[in-house]
Amino acid sequence: MIPSTRPFPTTAPETGGGGTAGLQDGVLFGAGGAAILAGLGTLAYRRRLRRRLAAGRPAADRQQDREPADR
Repeated sequence: MIPSTRPFPTTAPETGGGGTAGLQDGVLFGAGGAAILAGLGTLAYRRRLRRRLAAGRPAADRQQDREPADR
């Protein structure tokens, strides 16, 4: 006797357990938020530094020449 096999599925396939309504990967959201904040901080610092240099004020860590160059 041949076992009865059906050539097409009769029910829907079983899916994974759980919906997507809950927060699945909170660590990824945290890492993404930290990367965005770090990028914004870098842009703000560079803008502040550029404004300081554009106003003619030297940067705090740059040493001034003791003798001006004769050119």
